[in-house]
Amino acid sequence: MDKLRIQASQAYHEANNFADLSDYADKKSLEYSFEGFGEQYAAARNVNLTFACELYLKSLYLAKGNTPPKKHQLKQLFDGLEEELKQKIETNYKAYHATFVPLTVLLEKHDDSFEKWRYYYELNSFDELSSFDPDTSELDSTNSKIIEYHITDMAHLEQALKRVCIEVLELQE
Repeated sequence: MDKLRIQASQAYHEANNFADLSDYADKKSLEYSFEGFGEQYAAARNVNLTFACELYLKSLYLAKGNTPPKKHQLKQLFDGLEEELKQKIETNYKAYHATFVPLTVLLEKHDDSFEKWRYYYELNSFDELSSFDPDTSELDSTNSKIIEYHITDMAHLEQALKRVCIEVLELQE
């Protein structure tokens, strides 16, 4: 097995670990939501989920024998992939996402989510938080509804990316 293929597998497994951490934060968020403190895990949940998506994308670069760019922007990483991979991701995303926010819209809106959610405490207003989502016009100004939009859409992307990695890397699920 060549070096890039080994790195692709390592990146895939690291992505799974970050996705697992996001799931853990999600469970903690639900546990504390009954006490009114559920949002305290929002940043950890979303940073880990977004980073998992980034690592899945980078795993695909490596699996195809390419060194991934050293950046966090999901749309830019996606755009740099071979067309065949983009199509596989799109197909898997559509199959998994029942309410369907188009993949291109999701990637544009969440291109810099890793940085934004990592510094969630610095967001000063509802407008800054709502900039994460394609349509928040019908939501009230509660952060939790917008956070839920983010996590749902990104979770669908994460699952699509994971399935494509499993296929491309020829892994057992």
